[in-house]
Amino acid sequence: MAANKIIPAFVLGAVVGGAITYLGLTNPPGDALTGAVAPAERYRAEQVSSDEIQLGDQGIQRLMQTDTFDRLIKDESFRELAASAQFADLAANAQFADLMANAQFARLMANADFAALMANADFAALMANADFAALMANADFAALMANADFAALM
Repeated sequence: MAANKIIPAFVLGAVVGGAITYLGLTNPPGDALTGAVAPAERYRAEQVSSDEIQLGDQGIQRLMQTDTFDRLIKDESFRELAASAQFADLAANAQFADLMANAQFARLMANADFAALMANADFAALMANADFAALMANADFAALMANADFAALM
């Protein structure tokens, strides 16, 4: 009886083996199967050199990395000033831009004595006085202030 079970198992194995052999010989591996075995072909660009990289003006970036800038952006009163329409008008004024670019004005702003003058309450009151503003706008007074003899007298 054991022979009755061995013969069908042998026949079944021969059929499966024949099918595998047939399929293997009629469908040999080709280009369709090489992607799983062969290495992937990827695009490789040349490395960028430091000569090819051109950076713009780095002044703003250096400014933004200072402690002063950090304090300013955290100051609520400065943010309110920067958001005001009057400040926007001043920033758009060409004469103000020329003043900010002037080297003598930059030295004046860095002067400790000038900073003390600007912090003085009496000076602030003088600057707010309408009569003083009219005097400063007077062409004759401006000519007097520009006179070398008057400057020597002062």
